[in-house]
Amino acid sequence: MKPFSWGVNEPDLHKYIISAYTSKGYECTNFHESGAAVENGVDILAQNDQEQIAFCIKIKPTKEDITQLNKFVNSHFKRKYYVYIEDPTRPFHDELLKHPEIEILNSICLDRLFKTEQVIEYLKSYFYSHEIFREFEKILVLCHSVKEGVPQKVNLSKLGIIWEWKDRAVSFNKIANTLYKLNDDHFKSVYEDKDGEIFLKLINDLENVMGYLRESLERLRIQMEELKKKYPGVLSYFWLVCKGRSNWFELLGPLSSLPSSQIPEQFFYFFFKHLPKEFPYTLLTRILEHIQEIGQSLEDGVDWTFEYIIKNG
Repeated sequence: MKPFSWGVNEPDLHKYIISAYTSKGYECTNFHESGAAVENGVDILAQNDQEQIAFCIKIKPTKEDITQLNKFVNSHFKRKYYVYIEDPTRPFHDELLKHPEIEILNSICLDRLFKTEQVIEYLKSYFYSHEIFREFEKILVLCHSVKEGVPQKVNLSKLGIIWEWKDRAVSFNKIANTLYKLNDDHFKSVYEDKDGEIFLKLINDLENVMGYLRESLERLRIQMEELKKKYPGVLSYFWLVCKGRSNWFELLGPLSSLPSSQIPEQFFYFFFKHLPKEFPYTLLTRILEHIQEIGQSLEDGVDWTFEYIIKNG
């Protein structure tokens, strides 16, 4: 997955850096948040008994940021980091090259730093950038588009497409459950990881598992798109019957009165609301567990809908 592909802003980046360096044992000052005057282009100052590190932070440095850069260069701090996510423009890049004493933290360096120091809020956004969550969002958009429709009767002789929908839902839930159980102990078995290398490997392992799950979820989403074309009222009932259930209402309830553009934000909140704010190794296994719980909810919703069709078809 590509780091920072979710459109990170500077205040979030400040928080990630402060969290990482606090984890390293530094006391950090955010001049913007504290209301103190920004001295010599310094955005964040991290200090301990041995040293002070000054940070100047921009998402994408441009020619207009050269003035601040020169102030930063002339600040009295011995260690200075210039931080950016997107590559700078050519004028800024050329100016920065004139100051080899300035250390650079680009997106690659930051990604490793935040993962190694296990910055939870960064990890949540990083994992949510995975394509499996785009598939979940597409399914929600699909159902949201017909939520005001009327439940539809289906000729029982034409249940093939609905059987296929049920089969896809069962398959995704089964795969998600199997992979969760296989990796639960794997992610929780780390007792010592001083340099963070094991954690980095576990992140890669989780990405691979999520990639496999995405393929299965994509097949379910495509099946639901076909179902909408032929029987949109079936998905209308799916939304209706799921909305009031305990494992759905936190998500579908608010979305009933919101536009579809709010689905990514609402789903992010729904997915991570009950995940641990600390204990990063637990975060990894809970992501898989929560994906499986959603898989179970999808299968249950299809079962409820199927029962309605059989009863009323």
